[in-house]
Amino acid sequence: MNDVVPEPDAERLAWMYRQMLRIREFEERVKATFTEHPGVIRGHTHLADGAEASIVGSLAALRTSPGPGDQVMATYRCHGYPLVLGSDPNAMMAEIYGRATGLCGGYGGSMHLADPERGFLGTSGIVGQGIPQATGAAYAAQIRGQGQVVLCFFGDGASKQGAFAEALNVASLWKLPVVYVLENNSYNVVTRVEQEDANAAAGEPLSVKARAFSMPGVTVDGGDPVLVYAAVSAAVGLARSGGGPTLVESKIYRLSAHGNIIAPPGVPLHFPEHEAVAVFGAVDEYQAARQADPLPRMRSRLVAAGVLDAEAADAMAASVTAEMTAAVEFALASPYPAPDAALRHVYALPRYFRGFSGAFPGLFRGFSGAFPGLFRGFSERRSSWAGSLRTSRRSTRPSAWRWPGIPACCTSGRTSPRPRTTSSSRRSAGTGCGSPRSRRPRRSGWRSGPRWPGTGRWSSCTWPSSCSWPWTRW
Repeated sequence: MNDVVPEPDAERLAWMYRQMLRIREFEERVKATFTEHPGVIRGHTHLADGAEASIVGSLAALRTSPGPGDQVMATYRCHGYPLVLGSDPNAMMAEIYGRATGLCGGYGGSMHLADPERGFLGTSGIVGQGIPQATGAAYAAQIRGQGQVVLCFFGDGASKQGAFAEALNVASLWKLPVVYVLENNSYNVVTRVEQEDANAAAGEPLSVKARAFSMPGVTVDGGDPVLVYAAVSAAVGLARSGGGPTLVESKIYRLSAHGNIIAPPGVPLHFPEHEAVAVFGAVDEYQAARQADPLPRMRSRLVAAGVLDAEAADAMAASVTAEMTAAVEFALASPYPAPDAALRHVYALPRYFRGFSGAFPGLFRGFSGAFPGLFRGFSERRSSWAGSLRTSRRSTRPSAWRWPGIPACCTSGRTSPRPRTTSSSRRSAGTGCGSPRSRRPRRSGWRSGPRWPGTGRWSSCTWPSSCSWPWTRW
């Protein structure tokens, strides 16, 4: 982490600014859809306006070639990442609008974008869920040995999830090639970070959490893409060289509310006022964040450095506006998925469940009432199962009875409980220690095979190698 990362050249700086503009314009178009095209977007959307510098500076540190590209996992506030990685904005907007031409065919919507071909592995609506998933992706990258690195983005709220501690612990232990980028926007919906984070309440940066896992931790101004690029590039270099993970806290300020309101169909959706104003009455804080908007800061920097002049910057902004206008028009003109598309990617109950439910109906008791279509047939199996249990416990025939759904090969031995015997009865029967009968080989089927899950019973079959039980044929 002590390596000096050279500052991006003029071409790269201009690219960064353009990507920041694209993210901002895309997010503004999503927000405007709620008022300009009411009812087009259903569900929840979360915008990253204010986080553009953090997103672009981080992704600029990734490798796209040569060799396999690096990978990214993000949160439900996810529009900016695939846009920078090269996903089609038309397909992204169509996905948010729920159209068949969307990035995921209209199945995912705003919170579940994915484009694995470009290294964007996906997102989740669950806070913190992407942290262990990115750690698993880093483990797979380590096994492949192709020098890939995984960037994992999450918010300050997710750092209080148990998955955060579990994932960072194993990543540090195994030296996984992953960089954790904690985007601290100071608010967890309507709760300020110092109200629920012990480090923040003590006035400490959240990057100190890395100390508990013996990994480097650094805090950076997330409004400056060059500073973010330097910090994340050093962390990526460490991970790629086998040095393990790094926790990077990128301090940002989202400029929109947490998300649009959620209401029943027919009630217009919109973005409310930011929580700093609506909940805490911190008007001055919000205005200061507006004044520190990363886009004007980056533009001023490039113009002052001679990378762009004012006319070139304006032309770049105009081209981005035209690009996102076309994305909205494309999405509005795209068809909705066909009705039968709702039946695709839906899987029937596996065969092993059908046998499993008959064998262990107590495990599924009550499910058939709650989900009659999903567990149809379970109740019918209960009666046959109960009748089977009436078999005499004294029966020692190899196939006196067997659990419904379990093949005969798995019940070839004793299937009823072994009678209790005392030491005196063993001596009287000639079965005590040292007697001729005690030296006989065990009867086939009694504790000579594996135990069936949850039954306490044993089988003499050669499960799972040759048994015909359905789950051995996955």
